[in-house]
Amino acid sequence: MRLNKEVLMSATGLEVFDKTLQTTNIWLDETMEEMGPQRQVAWQDALRVMCRVRHIRERF
Repeated sequence: MRLNKEVLMSATGLEVFDKTLQTTNIWLDETMEEMGPQRQVAWQDALRVMCRVRHIRERF
């Protein structure tokens, strides 16, 4: 059975999810450069930002 080379290089097999994962990891790495090396803190910051954006968006 031959597999598509692009699928083998993909983390999830779906380009849209791979792009999202890549963007998230870049954002987390940049956050960690500013806030310190703890990835959990970067995740918590990301959650706070997303909740704030959702809250602002619901007002409009």
